[in-house]
Amino acid sequence: VFSVILIWMQPVTTTDLYGYVARGYLFTHLHLNPMDNPAYKLPGGYAVDRPASPYGPAWLIITALFSWISNENLLVNMLLYKVFGAACIILALWLVDDLARSLYPERRLRIAVLFGWSPLLLFESVGNGHNDIAMMICVLAAIALMLRGRAQMAFAFLTLGALTKYISAFFVPLWLVYELRHRALTTLPAATPAPEGFSRRIGWFARSARRT
Repeated sequence: VFSVILIWMQPVTTTDLYGYVARGYLFTHLHLNPMDNPAYKLPGGYAVDRPASPYGPAWLIITALFSWISNENLLVNMLLYKVFGAACIILALWLVDDLARSLYPERRLRIAVLFGWSPLLLFESVGNGHNDIAMMICVLAAIALMLRGRAQMAFAFLTLGALTKYISAFFVPLWLVYELRHRALTTLPAATPAPEGFSRRIGWFARSARRT
């Protein structure tokens, strides 16, 4: 409900959303590379001054898609980002709930409420339309896959997160350490039992991802 309300909020503490729109317009309609060229025009002929994109190619594909759908309509273009942010919040909440069920089942409801009703998360992801939530979906999905022993898929999602926003590449070394330790423990001789509750060792990793 809060996300739906914030879809209609004008970004008030940042101009990043206009940068997303301008870079998508630059790529789709002006046929220039946003990673090399500054964005100077919004749909409808409005002027803007944004530097070359600091984001990855995966995010630029999303901006280009939204620009193609909205064409010259600035309002529709901005609303697409807001709806996308709201959808990402719902998906992220589902992933957080899945991790809580695996790691801390006794605190599952508390974790879901604290995440889903976080004022800062809703304000920045939907109200201001920031793309960090899209990156964090990839990280949360990677952690969930790690807990299920699907290392390759987890790495693929971390790579996708880095291609959205480069800062998520920070989690790749943590993924490597976790997988190496996990494999070392699972290949111990049968006479040497592995420590109980090993899966909970990823708990600090999950908490770090949620705070990020």
